[in-house]
Amino acid sequence: MHAVRRDVKETLPDVYAPSTDWLEQILWASTYSRRLYMQFLCGFASAGLLLAALGLFGVLAYSITCRRREIGIRMALGAQKCQVIRLIVSQGMRLVLGGAALGLLGAVALTRTLENQLFGVRPIDPPSIAAGGCVLVAVGLLACYLPARRAAKVDPMTALRYE
Repeated sequence: MHAVRRDVKETLPDVYAPSTDWLEQILWASTYSRRLYMQFLCGFASAGLLLAALGLFGVLAYSITCRRREIGIRMALGAQKCQVIRLIVSQGMRLVLGGAALGLLGAVALTRTLENQLFGVRPIDPPSIAAGGCVLVAVGLLACYLPARRAAKVDPMTALRYE
């Protein structure tokens, strides 16, 4: 760009050589504020996903820990560890999958509010929605399995005495 201006000055010294910018630079500069807004929005969405995952893990782990006495009774009556784990994980995952379905419906309903802010992405972007849902379902599975496994290892008599 500077070479073009220099050549014009050398060839025609009395003519003003206007500044030359590439179209990509002009486009980049004109969309700066929207790109910055979307970067902030992505950052807040990531923070929201992290907080949702931590909250989901905490609530599920706490609810399973509160059922320690019930698990002890089941174990004392002859339930196997794998049966107890399967029961707790299946009950917890029903809640997680129900919440994921409601979240999907809410996400689809709210996409129209962001439609005019999106560049190169459709309002309903299946990979993005699937990634967020998969992260939360995986966290839910982990939040059900780890406390259930820990609770199934407890001696039934200890769990029955626990108050």
